[in-house]
Amino acid sequence: MRISLFVFIGSLILTGCASAPRGNAVIDNSNSLRETEGVVVICRPSVLVASGVAPDVLINNILAADISNGSLVEIVQPAGKLSIVFRHSTFNDPMYKGKNSFGIDTTLIAGQKRYLVMAPNLNSFVVLPIAGFVASGMSLTWQVAEADSNVVRQQCGSFKPLRIRF
Repeated sequence: MRISLFVFIGSLILTGCASAPRGNAVIDNSNSLRETEGVVVICRPSVLVASGVAPDVLINNILAADISNGSLVEIVQPAGKLSIVFRHSTFNDPMYKGKNSFGIDTTLIAGQKRYLVMAPNLNSFVVLPIAGFVASGMSLTWQVAEADSNVVRQQCGSFKPLRIRF
C-alpha cells in the first residue's frame, strides 16, 4: 500500500516536469507553415546532470517556452534573423547573480527547419563560504550548437515533439 501511494505521489509530481509553451505561445497541432515561416527545433537530450532545471527560451526577447530534460520542441517563427537565448536561475554560483543565460544567433529561411541541440555543462569548480565553513560545488553553465536532423534524431528521436506557435 505504501509503495503504491509513493508511486502515485511521485507520478503526480513529475507530471509538471514537461516542456511547455510560455508567454503568448500556444500549442500548434498542425504541420502546416505559412510561406514566410520556418521552424526552430530545439533538442534537449535526457541527461542526469541538471535534469531538474528547465531554462526559459526567448526568441528575439519574447518568451517562447521552457525546455525540460528529455524534450523536443518545435517553435514556428517568421523567417529572418533570430536571437535565441536560454535563461535559467542558478543558485550555486554568485558570479551569475542568480541568473545564467546563453544563446545563439541564427538566420531562419522560409520553409526551413533550424536544428539546435542543448546540453548542460559543468565547467568550473566553485568555492562558497557558508556560515564559516567552505562548501564547494560545480558551476552549471549550458551550451547550444546548431546541428542537422541526423544528430537531433539520434539524441531526441524517441521524444514526442511539442510544436509551438505565436
